Amino acid sequence: MENLVNLWKYSFINDPEYVEYIKIRELSGEILDSFFNYVEPNFQEYSDTLREYMNELFYKKMINIDVNVCEIDGNHFFKLLLYNFINDNKKLSKVFYEITKIRKQEKKDLLLSITNGISSIFEIAENGSKEFKTMVRDINTNKTYEIIDTGIAYANKFINDNIKNSIIVTNLFEYKGIYFFDNSVILNKNQEEVNQLLNDNKKYKYDFIQFWMLAYSINFNK
Repeated sequence: MENLVNLWKYSFINDPEYVEYIKIRELSGEILDSFFNYVEPNFQEYSDTLREYMNELFYKKMINIDVNVCEIDGNHFFKLLLYNFINDNKKLSKVFYEITKIRKQEKKDLLLSITNGISSIFEIAENGSKEFKTMVRDINTNKTYEIIDTGIAYANKFINDNIKNSIIVTNLFEYKGIYFFDNSVILNKNQEEVNQLLNDNKKYKYDFIQFWMLAYSINFNK
């Protein structure tokens, strides 16, 4: 399978838009490293605050969850903090943007795009205009976006039944006209517990962190 994917990627590896996307992903990785260095000295404080926030939300709506903050792997945890955690009515990414000493303007511009990202639940709409693109629909707003994501694009083109029955709980970003996902949890809508989660979402109107944690819990306990 890996050889087939690599062969498929080779067909567009020099496409200017794909090359730009790879540069953006590399930049976002560097931003996450800088964010880690910012958060690391106060890791326990942020972890405890996020746990208290989660407990308060779930207590208010009497929702049970089978995974806690400590059980989220490090990469997901830091992205959950960066993209979604609210501190004094601001995303932590916004706080980081305001105090960051990042000097490279391109990185600062991308960080600003991250602070303005969309955290929601998406489903596959159709193939995109290029091999590495896919049209996705935000199920909360019904808006569609053409994203670059080789994993989702490959699955959508060659393993249709699996991916088209999925929901993708993730963060959507736009930079230089390119849309892409990060920090995704992918669930199959054919699972009874996933359908229950979607139905509960209509009833309880979860905020994104709640829904992401519940989706992660389903994957975590497979």
